[in-house]
Parts: sequence; C-alpha cells; structure tokens
Amino acid sequence: MTQPDLFGGRAARDAGMKRVLETAPSYSEDCLTTVIAALPSGWVGTGEDVKHQCVLILGPAHHVNVWGAVTNAAVRRRLLVKTGRWLKAKDKKAHARNVQEYRRS
Repeated sequence: MTQPDLFGGRAARDAGMKRVLETAPSYSEDCLTTVIAALPSGWVGTGEDVKHQCVLILGPAHHVNVWGAVTNAAVRRRLLVKTGRWLKAKDKKAHARNVQEYRRS
C-alpha cells in the first residue's frame, strides 16, 4: 500500500485556487473588497452565505470553484476569521455537507 501524498494534495489544491482567482481576477477581487470587506465587523456566517451576497451584488461567478478560493483568500487577508464551528450547508446541491463558520474581523 502506498502512502497518500498529503503535501501534493495541498499543493494541487493551492494551484487550483490560484488558477480560479487568476481566471477572473476582477470578480474575485470585487468579492473580497466590495462584498466581504463591507460586511459589518462581527458578522458571522459561512462561505455559502458569502457566496449568496456576492451573487446578489455582483452576479454569478464564472466558475463554481471560485467560492473556496475567495473564502480562503479572505481568511489569508484576515477579512474573515474561522470561529471553529461547523454547520450544515443549506444549498440543496451542497447535500448538507459540513461547512466552516467565519466571523468578519
């Protein structure tokens, strides 16, 4: 049995998120600077909630993978902070998977 390549998986994930952000940088940046940065301090919600706000304000994204990339970028920029809580996703297509909760810093 071979050992799983955890670090290779992380590298592939990071490269994929970078590609998604670079494909439509203005949309991703607008999500971060126009929508997430405008959330009130102390706001609490999930990446799914952020997605709904971005779509409401900016329209649909160019690719479904943009949401994970934007959420991770918001955490790296310290716009969002993980609360440590996990909730069930609400969107039907998400099949009630576990999603992290974030707080606007």
